[in-house]
Amino acid sequence: MTDDAHPAHRAMALVLAEEERDRQVRALGYTPARDAGYVNGELLAAATAYQLVGSPVLANVWPWPPETFKPRDRKDNLIRAAALCMAEQDRASTAYDVAHQAYMSGATRQHPGPRPPFITLARDKLNAVIDDLTSLLADEDRANG
Repeated sequence: MTDDAHPAHRAMALVLAEEERDRQVRALGYTPARDAGYVNGELLAAATAYQLVGSPVLANVWPWPPETFKPRDRKDNLIRAAALCMAEQDRASTAYDVAHQAYMSGATRQHPGPRPPFITLARDKLNAVIDDLTSLLADEDRANG
């Protein structure tokens, strides 16, 4: 976050990301059950693609068929990226919690081990995207007077 970005910009960035995640679930059917199938970092790769629109590395990042990539303006792309990070955080946390509960209840003897790295990666990526979006919102406010 830039020094001149107000905490309200960060709060707004989080609200916009949460609203987008809700839209993805309700309007597009990208539910937690569907997200559970993405176990190889696809959601974070998609978030990175939206964050890096215009970058030469983009072609190697999008995890799905190219026709499914639909970037818009910078603000919308960052909002989508943040929502995808939230989806990955939820997916990885839920998967770990289910495995841990199975172990604790005795349903399995295999301990799930430490929390998976995708949880930390999703959190760190979300913070980076929210920082970018916060700066953009502050820039918009300055430009609009």
